[in-house]
Amino acid sequence: MLPIFFVCIQILSQFPYFVETVYSRKIYTLIRSVFHFLLSWIPFSIGDLFYIILIALAIRFIFQLIRKKFKNWKQNLVIAIAFISKIYVLFHLFWGFNYYRVPVHEQLQIRNDYSTFELIDFTEKIITRTNKLHQNLKANDSLAVNFKYNHQEISDLIFSGIESVNEPKLNLDYGKQNLKKSLFSLPLTYGGFGGYLNPFSLEAQYNSNIPSFKWPTTLTHEVAHQMGFAKENEANFIACLVGMHHTDESFKYATHGFALKKCLQEIYIRDPRVFEELKQCVNYGVLENYRELQEFWLDYQNPIEPMLKLMYGSYLNLNNQPEGMDSYSYVVALLVNYDFGF
Repeated sequence: MLPIFFVCIQILSQFPYFVETVYSRKIYTLIRSVFHFLLSWIPFSIGDLFYIILIALAIRFIFQLIRKKFKNWKQNLVIAIAFISKIYVLFHLFWGFNYYRVPVHEQLQIRNDYSTFELIDFTEKIITRTNKLHQNLKANDSLAVNFKYNHQEISDLIFSGIESVNEPKLNLDYGKQNLKKSLFSLPLTYGGFGGYLNPFSLEAQYNSNIPSFKWPTTLTHEVAHQMGFAKENEANFIACLVGMHHTDESFKYATHGFALKKCLQEIYIRDPRVFEELKQCVNYGVLENYRELQEFWLDYQNPIEPMLKLMYGSYLNLNNQPEGMDSYSYVVALLVNYDFGF
């Protein structure tokens, strides 16, 4: 059945409006509601336990294969492929079809490209707003902003922020809250990841080790995945949409800082000279928040991380994101073209 299902996926991927209206806004919403009803009250991640069991079964299968000196290897190969087929089918049925829905820029009826002039103009506005928010939180513009969120506080801020977003063109319905700390926070840190959505339990997981400056955008990003925005750039945009309109000053500052960093990175690629000029306009305290974040990830650098990033980039490539890890940067196109009312 695997080849048949694969062909069906390729066919469905050519009909994004069908996926949007039938799967993403109806079938997936129902599936998510069932999972949230069953799992949201459990304080730890059931999805992570599922992965632990999956890894244990794989190790046991390989160990038995070696112990029996690869006897009946053809039969075992069929069993392994059949098991992988089930995982592949469940992945798409529970969540994966969201990769083929109508792109957010089409839903919002905005462009998905921009000129360098438009990028610079938007970045200048973001710098002004970020500096002002920083000054509201710190009397000294040279000091980094400190964040002291706990799990309940950040959850409340995220979901209250989503409720206050006034964007009727997007379906920002999350149902019951189902945001949890990952049991794999340390491995995620060494892998360079801030969180992930478990597509088999639909629990939004986050790495509790990351600096709290990243919590607003990273955790909202994972909740956006949970709402059905599968593509990375679109989940980042939803995080910005929620955070940049938030009533909480710290949450809003962290989100503006995230959006500003994305814009500055794109300007550096296009024109390093302009990047240096604009960087001088950013409060030193904002740059200090960036530095603290960079130092955190540097402390956990290891030879395995690039391999994991490469694997994840390949995963994105296979799931309708041909830019792979670079697809994260395309959030800038959505930011530049969306009317934030600046």
